Amino acid sequence: IAWRDSNAMLEMGRVLIVGAGATAAVAARRLRREGVSAERIVVWEALASVGGRFRSEMSSKDGGLTDTGAQYLTRVAACAVGEQGSAGDDMHEDIYKELQQVGLLRKMSGNIQGTRAADGDGESYICEEGMQALVEYMLTEAGVQVCCLRRLLQLKLVEDEVSVGFRTWEASFDGASERFGAVVLTQPVPQMLPLFSTGEASELLDRSGFRGKLRNVQFSSRYAMSLFFDEGDKARLDELLPFVGKYVGKDEARRPQRRRGGCQLDLGKGWLGRRRNWQHTLRPSLR
Repeated sequence: IAWRDSNAMLEMGRVLIVGAGATAAVAARRLRREGVSAERIVVWEALASVGGRFRSEMSSKDGGLTDTGAQYLTRVAACAVGEQGSAGDDMHEDIYKELQQVGLLRKMSGNIQGTRAADGDGESYICEEGMQALVEYMLTEAGVQVCCLRRLLQLKLVEDEVSVGFRTWEASFDGASERFGAVVLTQPVPQMLPLFSTGEASELLDRSGFRGKLRNVQFSSRYAMSLFFDEGDKARLDELLPFVGKYVGKDEARRPQRRRGGCQLDLGKGWLGRRRNWQHTLRPSLR
């Protein structure tokens, strides 16, 4: 959600992006390409590192890497996600092309068992440096200021101190506040709505009709467990798990526990994925 009081304020003031995940990285990239200078774009992230749902974890033992959030990207037409015209397709094409050119994205190979209608029939891509590296790269390339461990606590409209008749957004954190001409919110709805509980900002959300739409957004919990194995176990894992990923449906989740070759696999509903490459080195990051 993007909020600004007027077109003029976007030209005059700074822009705050709340959250430092994939949406924030793409938003920062788009703003830069629309002519907003890097000095006027600030990103606040509540956690200690960027990435959001693109989260990667590394084993402290041997440097093995796993994605505990998104594990691959699938290209779909812009119209399939509600974007208008060809502009959305052009923007996505530009992003995919650049990420492939710098060696961060490559086409995914291997067998995925199970299907999801949301994936469509587009090509899928992975990042061998971890999906989090995609967010790190885009934010670094945008050159914007990223403030980690900074959680937005309150957002309200106030009179501008310089320009009479204009209002700005006052964003509060840890007993301090800063003012911005525009705010882009990328965090999940349950974290977003409490920011608009009172005041003119709350009234604006009601008048726009967004509050009702946001309340209709449904969420479900997801939990990730990562297991790291020695390289010598690769052949055995290839036998036990003949896929790079698998969607486990409700029916399969209810089946009795399975045993193969003395190993017990208890599959719950969700996603079971694996990496076939064993050693990774992350580029310098924004952590």
